[in-house]
Amino acid sequence: MLDDFFVRQDVSSFMKEIIFNSRYFDKRIEDSFNYQLFVDVSLPLFLFFDALFKFKIIIDDMKYFDDYFKQVRKLMKRIDNFHDIQYGIYRIIGRTCSFQLGLKEVESLSSKEKLLKRIYERYIDQGYFFCEILPVDCDKVLKENYIEYKNQCQNPFLEVDKILQKYGFSDYFKTNFSSDLSFTDDFLMACLRSFSSPSYLSSLLSSYDGLFSKADKSAYFRCDYKSCFHNLDRFLSKLEVSEYDRGKIVSICKQEWTYLDREHSRPLLMLIPRKDFVDNSYESFSLFFSRCQKDSLGDCLEKIFTPRYHDISFSTFSLEAIRFVSFPNYLQVSFSKNFAKVNQDSFLSEQSFFSSVSNAYGKASWFLLFGAILITLGVIVTIFYFYRL
Repeated sequence: MLDDFFVRQDVSSFMKEIIFNSRYFDKRIEDSFNYQLFVDVSLPLFLFFDALFKFKIIIDDMKYFDDYFKQVRKLMKRIDNFHDIQYGIYRIIGRTCSFQLGLKEVESLSSKEKLLKRIYERYIDQGYFFCEILPVDCDKVLKENYIEYKNQCQNPFLEVDKILQKYGFSDYFKTNFSSDLSFTDDFLMACLRSFSSPSYLSSLLSSYDGLFSKADKSAYFRCDYKSCFHNLDRFLSKLEVSEYDRGKIVSICKQEWTYLDREHSRPLLMLIPRKDFVDNSYESFSLFFSRCQKDSLGDCLEKIFTPRYHDISFSTFSLEAIRFVSFPNYLQVSFSKNFAKVNQDSFLSEQSFFSSVSNAYGKASWFLLFGAILITLGVIVTIFYFYRL
């Protein structure tokens, strides 16, 4: 659904800029439980994904994308608060949609109603619920119109659960396995779940806060094999797991990492229309507008986009209605040759870092050679001078 954006050079360059330039992720985080769940560069990257998704669902006309992208990029670079960035994206969506509708102003009640109705219809009435899903499970979803989500790979991890219980850790299975698909209408939270999927693996490789607070919490997000298993080793040491049991757990996790092809697989979301959800309690637009018509346009948009469902379960839905959104993983954003280089003046990328180190050594080598030549000449001149004497 979003691949048309990801293959663009300007978009891929900006994603790379987000993960390498601290100006995008070193910002104030609101005192909100949801915001606190995100690590390092994941929040600004997911906010950008959210901006792309909203453009696709609401605008869906590339004629307006260049200006939209320019405004979003400028916003994310200049604003120092993640909540304000999210609010600003709502306003940019409203601005772009007003252009699409040919509205010269949005101050009048009729223009405001027309704009909000378009956005409400596209995002709410025709919108989606999101659920993270493993790429290896896609075939099962497409072959059946329901899925009993019991994590097909979980059997070895039942053994992991038994081992952990021996050492007084009893919450692993209860926390990380469910018999149902869990949906949300919060796109940011869905992205987090997708990049952390499956939780029965990421929870072990990113460690538990209560037991080991110094873990590299972004290791799984970065698909960093070495850091992930370093986390696991320290976590098991904290529990004082025996060498035999440690070997079993590490082996199971490594097999699962290989099976899921973590370095190459793309995080995936499954989308189901809101209207297919039986308990959908969204109000009609007329009722919504009657309640908020006196509010500012930005506040009205915030009310439309504010998530209402964070963890709902149902297993039956129409196969024809399913859509998927896949994202490039961290490694693909960082090092893919398909992504253009970003302006080196704005940040120090890994490539420019190694290049600068190489250049430094090159320059040092020339200085050393030049110095050696001067010393040699000095010795020769000195010998010649004493010989003349």
